[in-house]
Amino acid sequence: MSERLRRSLLFLPGSNRKMIQKAVTLEVDGIIIDLEDAVAPSRKTSARELAAAALREMDFGGRERTVRINPLTTEHGRSDLMAVAAAGPDAVVIPK
Repeated sequence: MSERLRRSLLFLPGSNRKMIQKAVTLEVDGIIIDLEDAVAPSRKTSARELAAAALREMDFGGRERTVRINPLTTEHGRSDLMAVAAAGPDAVVIPK
């Protein structure tokens, strides 16, 4: 296992396509797409779909691609995990 040093990680809401598109152009080491706190309850499903599509379709230019999902004990957590895992992120953050 190789170590990866990170200077900057950018958190952004998974419900905002424009922010994700902008993030992949910035000088950051990693992008964390947040499906938990940054997304309103009414937008959880569409944010999950957007995050998975971004992982599959956007060029992150070597930046680490991470997704913070909702807790697995919630109605959204397991669906988040299944959708984003299938899209192949570099890491998944599971909150407490």
